[in-house]
Amino acid sequence: MKDPKENRSILVVEPEESVIGQIAPVLEQAGYRVIAARDGFKALAACKVRTPDLIVLDLHMPLMSGRDVFMRLREDEKTRHIPIICLGNEGDAPIQVNLEEVGDQDLLIKPVDPQSLLAHAKALFKVKTLRDELRKKEGQIKELSLTDPVTALRNTRYLTEFLKQEVGQAMRYGAPVSIVVAEIDQHKELSRVHGQKAIDSMAVQVAAIITRQNRQADVCARTGAYEYVLVLPHTQAQNCLEVAERIRQNIAASTFTLGEKILSLTVSIGICQWREGMDNEGKGMVIKARQAVAQAHAQGGNTTIIAS
Repeated sequence: MKDPKENRSILVVEPEESVIGQIAPVLEQAGYRVIAARDGFKALAACKVRTPDLIVLDLHMPLMSGRDVFMRLREDEKTRHIPIICLGNEGDAPIQVNLEEVGDQDLLIKPVDPQSLLAHAKALFKVKTLRDELRKKEGQIKELSLTDPVTALRNTRYLTEFLKQEVGQAMRYGAPVSIVVAEIDQHKELSRVHGQKAIDSMAVQVAAIITRQNRQADVCARTGAYEYVLVLPHTQAQNCLEVAERIRQNIAASTFTLGEKILSLTVSIGICQWREGMDNEGKGMVIKARQAVAQAHAQGGNTTIIAS
């Protein structure tokens, strides 16, 4: 198995060639790839080319001080989580950082023993690995909290935030935004006759048909057992009609497996575009689109109506 250290790079930011000559061989012998920079400007440039896994940074450098380099690294989202070992003089204090969720830092007093530096690097790498795993899990948890567990579509929570964002764009720049709400016809009867497992299977199949009509900028959410909401940014209501009709017709032309049974389904669809006078969160759009859906149900279903 390949040693993970072979993939890790350490940027040594040090103005003295003799110090680099002492540090680099020890780190390289331990399996790390070493990149050297003689001043702060070259260090920042090196980080833009390839983000290092750890930085050894001398605090006392010409042109740009190590403390200035440190703060620039911590203010940049790309480099703020990189662990940094600062090399300083007797009496130097660790740099105080007010930013949240920044990487770890350490301070070693010069002259630095290369083996001590290596031990500190290994310790910071262990902490970095644990924190990277934690951030990854936190990201996965956040993603799950915004996703419908049955269909993997977005859920109501995500839809609420996305609509706020798109309505904000519409208010500031006059860009149109519309929604398409589709609800399965006769869903109360479906609930009564079929079990939850079969209903979930149907939801997955319907979601697949709807998402095939999505553009890259569109967002589709499952907001109820039988309801789906499609948000179409930069789209007027009349232009949503073609998308809505394709969804309606494709569902009507398909067959669905519910447990051991195969049956046909239809949907009622309501369309609404945000306009001046509506709230800035998109709630009014959803209400009007749902009213159009109810009207379509009352007309026998399998119908698309644009809300007035």
